Amino acid sequence: MTDQDKETAYYIQREVHQTKEHNQRLEFAVAQNIATNGRLFCVMLFIVCLIAKLGVFAVIAALPVGLSCIADALPAGKLKSLFSLLIYALAAFVAIILLINLR
Repeated sequence: MTDQDKETAYYIQREVHQTKEHNQRLEFAVAQNIATNGRLFCVMLFIVCLIAKLGVFAVIAALPVGLSCIADALPAGKLKSLFSLLIYALAAFVAIILLINLR
């Protein structure tokens, strides 16, 4: 292998590494955006419940936001992923219950 080939291989390897880092940053940004939108949705549900005088549902709507703060404090891993999935399921459940009861 010539010096030119080694240099080319080095630049290709560096480019691949930078692309992987960029993709990881992009995935993280998308995940953060989803989490932020989910929390905002739950806060809006909480406000709607307060306006509609549905105190129990207001408390339930606030749960995912509180639980997501706990999930943020957990170390990365299976437990955090499972806990996050539980939070999203709870938020969807609250939204469905509210839609049924607001009719």
